[in-house]
Amino acid sequence: MKRKFNWVDIVIIVLIVAVLYGGYSYILKPKGVAVDKVPVEVTYRINGVLMATANGIRIGDTFKDKDTNQVIGEVVKKDIKEGYDYVETGDGRIVKSKLPNKYDVYITLRGDAVITDDYIRMGDRDMRIEGTILLKSNISAIKSTITNIEVLE
Repeated sequence: MKRKFNWVDIVIIVLIVAVLYGGYSYILKPKGVAVDKVPVEVTYRINGVLMATANGIRIGDTFKDKDTNQVIGEVVKKDIKEGYDYVETGDGRIVKSKLPNKYDVYITLRGDAVITDDYIRMGDRDMRIEGTILLKSNISAIKSTITNIEVLE
């Protein structure tokens, strides 16, 4: 007697494969390595903003990444300086010129970061010097550049 392969056999094989895969992924598969978070202070430069924006940033404010909405850290230090830009003069020289009514703000955020050999990650974002990060708090959103990273261990 010849036996034919029918749709019931296919369903049984698919169910067996699904159970084996589920057992592997939930029981036998090794779990991910737990990663410790380390306290880090990152200094950001915010170029050419008005004094109202500079005064709107307060020590103790919590900033998040604008794209991922993950917490980066809390402001622990703020420094306001005159805003400057490099401009070309009529005779071809490049000189440093003061920006009228514009200021550069340096803020230091303290937060927890995951540190490996390849990256320092805060708020699901890699932190690299001269990297541009869009930060937001409950009252402001700013484009900033990382100027310093300090691990606090």
